[in-house]
Amino acid sequence: MKKRIAALAAAAMGFLAGAGVSIGQKAANPGILLPFMDEAEYWGFMDRAAKVVIPADYIEVRGFSEGIARVLDDRGGPFYIDATNKIIWPAPAMILDRDYAQVLIDELGPFCDGLACVTEKGRFGFIDRTGKYAIQPRFLSAGNFSEGLAWAKTAEGFGFIRQDGVFAVKPQYKSARSFSGGLAPVMLGEKWGYIDKTGAVVIKIQYDKAGGFSEGLASFGVRNPGEIKGTGMLAEVRDNYNFAGSSIGNRKCGYRPDNSGTIFKSSRTKRIWR
Repeated sequence: MKKRIAALAAAAMGFLAGAGVSIGQKAANPGILLPFMDEAEYWGFMDRAAKVVIPADYIEVRGFSEGIARVLDDRGGPFYIDATNKIIWPAPAMILDRDYAQVLIDELGPFCDGLACVTEKGRFGFIDRTGKYAIQPRFLSAGNFSEGLAWAKTAEGFGFIRQDGVFAVKPQYKSARSFSGGLAPVMLGEKWGYIDKTGAVVIKIQYDKAGGFSEGLASFGVRNPGEIKGTGMLAEVRDNYNFAGSSIGNRKCGYRPDNSGTIFKSSRTKRIWR
């Protein structure tokens, strides 16, 4: 835990150096708050001139997103604070073990498109920047908003909701991931494909793996014929698929553009999701 925190602190200082701001230097943009760790291994936030704005009172923090940060202290939480260190939404108090701080704080989502995904009594909902519920917690699971929509799960399956909580794409999928580049990966049966924001299938549901689009490309995976489904996890892809044969497997991977055109295959398939 200490090594991980120290690494994060070093990364934060590296960001300052990369931005051309040294300790004591006049800040180019003093409105940006950055995490820092003190000698007691507690976290706070400073501006780009290294002036402490929020004291180091927290055992774990996440960086600010849309003016709100997730923090965790010794008393309970985790919870959200604004740039003045005011709590805007407190999670139910819990007994904390510092070694599990990262797991606890990651249960709260960052603010995206003005809303953040939170849980209450085992149900997922969304709060606004004042800490009030914009969407009451009623979903079995939910993701962050992206491009105006967020995936949400009900007893019927995964679908996509608007910021008023109404489904724009009805819950019907076995799994789903966030929109990027105008498309979202969805799973029907045992295969993945891509839909647009109306729910229309844009790229045929045919893949064993499907990642989000970035720079016009998305990662995908196809199992060789005759191989059986195992269990496991490939980096950044949290589902129960593996490719038989070894810990890496004999899978075919590559990238494809969002216009369903040429597939860009990789000769170094072991690196696709790493």
